Amino acid sequence: MACPRSILPILAALAILVGGCATGTVYLQMNQLPTDQTLDSSLGAEPFNAVRFVTVGPTTSQNIGYFLFRDRTEVTMTPGVPLERLDGKMSMRETVDDYFGQSKSRDNKRISPPIIREVLKGGDVVGYSVADMNMGVSVWDRPGEGDASKISLELVFEPAESAKKSRSVFAPCR
Repeated sequence: MACPRSILPILAALAILVGGCATGTVYLQMNQLPTDQTLDSSLGAEPFNAVRFVTVGPTTSQNIGYFLFRDRTEVTMTPGVPLERLDGKMSMRETVDDYFGQSKSRDNKRISPPIIREVLKGGDVVGYSVADMNMGVSVWDRPGEGDASKISLELVFEPAESAKKSRSVFAPCR
């Protein structure tokens, strides 16, 4: 039988590890926006900071996603996943044009209009996802990460097929 004194430090370390990851990360609500109306509105022309993500694999089936956000927001992705920060600011219209241009330059055989979703934190919009319909998208708030005066977000983009299989409240902690 194991000694209670030797089990207590292990349990305490496990509680700190799980508690630190679970309490510091909050999944943010996303609402799909009507693509055509959004692009035709003033929101479609508003400039944002932008990052692009392209899934790995054969170029003919790569999924392309973007995240648009305002100043005072820091955006990261799951460690090890490439995130391309785009120079300057882009509007949603420019982002959708870039999406189609990237799809064509990669000779993507599955080109479909991207889906636009607003990301909410406490009722305020903190960013917009513009992604291929075949891509699962989730955004997590990481309070206490980085500069305290900025909103810190972590993106999780993955092909929709694998997103269906891997949903977890601890996704950013993988």
